[in-house]
Amino acid sequence: MSFREQIVGSEIWARTPRVVVLGATGAAVVWKLLLALRPGSANQCAAGGPVQLVDASGEDDLVELARSERATTAVVLVIDVGQPDARRKHIEQAAMFGAMRLVVAVDGMDAVDYSFDAFERAHEAFLRAAEGLALPEVVVVPVASRENELITERSGKVRWYRGPTLLEAFTVTPSAATKSPMARRVASLPRVAALEESLANIAREFQPVALASSLSAEDMVITDAIARLGLPIRAFVIDTGRLHGDTLELLEAIRERYNFEPMIYRPDTEALAEYVATHGRDAFYRSPALRKHCCEIRKVEPLERALKGKRAWITGQRREQAATRTTLAEREFDTVRGIEKFNPLAAWSEGNVWAYLSEHEVPYNRLYDQGYRSIGCAPCTRPVLPIEDIRAGRWWWEAPQSRECGLHVAPPLRAERTRSADGAAE
Repeated sequence: MSFREQIVGSEIWARTPRVVVLGATGAAVVWKLLLALRPGSANQCAAGGPVQLVDASGEDDLVELARSERATTAVVLVIDVGQPDARRKHIEQAAMFGAMRLVVAVDGMDAVDYSFDAFERAHEAFLRAAEGLALPEVVVVPVASRENELITERSGKVRWYRGPTLLEAFTVTPSAATKSPMARRVASLPRVAALEESLANIAREFQPVALASSLSAEDMVITDAIARLGLPIRAFVIDTGRLHGDTLELLEAIRERYNFEPMIYRPDTEALAEYVATHGRDAFYRSPALRKHCCEIRKVEPLERALKGKRAWITGQRREQAATRTTLAEREFDTVRGIEKFNPLAAWSEGNVWAYLSEHEVPYNRLYDQGYRSIGCAPCTRPVLPIEDIRAGRWWWEAPQSRECGLHVAPPLRAERTRSADGAAE
């Protein structure tokens, strides 16, 4: 009797939930799981009872399984990390079972020394192959079937990965105690795991630390991660007095979703009144000097108060956002304030940010749906065309190389002050 006949023909498993394994390289993975799920094992109990495991490597198997009335609880798609181009055919087959979860096992990690980059390439190859398909919840797990690493147990060899083992990925129901039902959907992705590890290390080593949030899409990613992990990192928002109403609405969304209150800092009223009286409320349109002076009052000075006494601060800056940020480091020393500064999303793309927001159902500023891609004060921000730079809508009347507000630049660039009502000569 063949292996498959033993599994499918088992009277014990004939009436149980089913997990289908796809992929030409799945045999070793199947055997490891089979041993772990043998009747009466602790894993069976953790899974809530027997689980039917089926190695569907042939077309005939798939047809028979698809016609069966037994429910498929999950599909495991095995991909070789050394040949990461996932076959679209296999992904389409995975989708046809109507399972609630698709677990992608990237096998052979031991052959590439558990490389983060190799796993990332395999994951991105899967995303390309799956583009346009209606898939269930997806969990991606790096495994090494020869060493049983992250199939049924973990030894810590994959230090950058904090998600479930392969067995846990399809047998464990997400905890009801999780703050959000979607909070763990992509916790296994290496990019998210790296972010979580970075934030956890920062929170452990640099207290007190704060997140400077402008309520941007990037800052909402970090806010969500901090809240999910329950990290002691306090977020603060600078209300310049000229933010869009849509931006301020996010404050209530944060309160409702995460049950915490960001600190709010506002400009010094006397300095602001003097600027308006001397130059006019919208004087920033007249020259870069007047614009930067306005930013100094409305943003930079409140930031100084917010960071007083802190050992480190965190931002949502990314390298691809602007010409002024292409060399942005994930960690740098803030020489202005003498504290550490972290940019954990520095290497993230705009697509990475929106994939996270979508997967975790994170609230975001609805102005993004209206063509905005970088959002600041209302009079200094406009929507942009798809072909334009991300920050083309910020201070669009100025040269690109000067489009910073002063929060993230060195002292010489921040020291500028207006010398006349017209803002002449910088």
